[in-house]
Amino acid sequence: MVPEQTRPAARRRAAAVGELPAAPAGRDDDLDRNRLAEYDALTAAAEQSGLTLVPARVVAVGPAQSFSRTVTIDAGSRAGLRPDLTVLNGDGLVGRVIR
Repeated sequence: MVPEQTRPAARRRAAAVGELPAAPAGRDDDLDRNRLAEYDALTAAAEQSGLTLVPARVVAVGPAQSFSRTVTIDAGSRAGLRPDLTVLNGDGLVGRVIR
């Protein structure tokens, strides 16, 4: 049985597992395991800090300029994003929302 305080996280994790695309035939499940590990790290960090997660995927990568790079994600203002919000991944700070 899942303790009461971890039920929401367990549900989100189960939902994420169901949304992962199937690996191509003959390929290891490493991709799925890596995605799940990153998701677990993000949800744990969000729960500890009180932050709200907005799931997003990179849909386009802009040209690299000097030491910066821009990416376009599939989430926006409807999901609560606005300029100058911090962008995180499982390893920590990755960047900020610019528009």
